[in-house]
Amino acid sequence: MPSPERSAEPVSTAGARPGRPGQSLPALYAAFAHAALVVALGRALVAPEDLTTFPSSSRFVGYVHLLTLGFLASAVYGAIYAFAPSVLRLPLAERRLDLAAFVLHAAGTMAMAHGLAAAGPWHAAVGGTAAFLGGVWILGRLALGLPACRVPLGTRVLIGSAAGFFLLGGGLGVLFAWARIFGLPAGLERSAVVAAHAHLAAFGWLTGTLFGFGSRMLPMLFAARPGAGRDLYWIAALHAAGALGLGASILLTPSLVPWFAVVAALAVVAFLAHGAALARRRVRPATFRRGFDPTPVHAVLALAALAAATA
Repeated sequence: MPSPERSAEPVSTAGARPGRPGQSLPALYAAFAHAALVVALGRALVAPEDLTTFPSSSRFVGYVHLLTLGFLASAVYGAIYAFAPSVLRLPLAERRLDLAAFVLHAAGTMAMAHGLAAAGPWHAAVGGTAAFLGGVWILGRLALGLPACRVPLGTRVLIGSAAGFFLLGGGLGVLFAWARIFGLPAGLERSAVVAAHAHLAAFGWLTGTLFGFGSRMLPMLFAARPGAGRDLYWIAALHAAGALGLGASILLTPSLVPWFAVVAALAVVAFLAHGAALARRRVRPATFRRGFDPTPVHAVLALAALAAATA
């Protein structure tokens, strides 16, 4: 497979440069994210009984993936293209293969959700694999560009490790999708694979991405001095240990799950402490800002939601 940075020519000359986001892909991902959300909510209205079948029903799993892979992951992918040039100083020119990755993600997500709801395991497996490959392309471009980014090392480690957890969590999801057809490898239980997939994807990838981009965006949202960033090393270490430990212990040693859950919670606490320290270092807003500024309020609400979810 050719290098993501060298293959394919840009879709247009209006691609992203450092400080300048791409134009079409953020809009495409945002549109698909909201379309998936509308479909999920519509299904909940039409067939509310599906919501009562957790966790055994494949229809419920399809509903969940419309929200997680369809809405949340699409929002993250769009944010990567929109904010990586300005937040990470990482140019992500929009290329034809990026558009192909979007098609894989969107078509694969809907095929998987349809397969889980009605069509059967082959649709779910092929669709899930397509969506996974689309994500691999996007996060591969992001990870390959991180070494050249002039941002704190802790930020790069958080974002890079989050991309690695996408490979682990998404790979387990693809394994389980095909295992519904061909069976799981010996020694693995279905419930353990599903739980490990969920934790590696939700905490390892999504939360790790939040930590990485948040470490750059919170100083902007709070209008605060960023500081030296040494606490990011602790956040990265706790996050990696918690995510890896949870995934491995769920699969191999369930008795250790509570201990690694504590480590994962400590990573969240460390990030919340990082955000609180930034809020205390807030500088005086620029003179052109007048009236009430809701931006810090949104940031505080997001951090509060993260704390509530962890608790």
